[in-house]
Amino acid sequence: MPTWKQLRKFIPVCFVVGAATETILIRVGFYTRATRKQAEERLQIWIDEEDRRRIKLEAAEKAENPYRAEGGDFGVDSSY
Repeated sequence: MPTWKQLRKFIPVCFVVGAATETILIRVGFYTRATRKQAEERLQIWIDEEDRRRIKLEAAEKAENPYRAEGGDFGVDSSY
């Protein structure tokens, strides 16, 4: 187990290395690109889920009334 003297030297070095790494990542625009890519992936997932919901809803409506889903009411007057 490291002694307190060793930790007093090691912890500040780790802090400086971490801060330098973060500064470099910010300056090269890594986080901007990563955020944009993640947003695009989430948008695609959302679009896919909406498509699945729409298809499921259309299938349920067709199963509920197969004649209506075909686009016609076959001469039935529904105005009364």
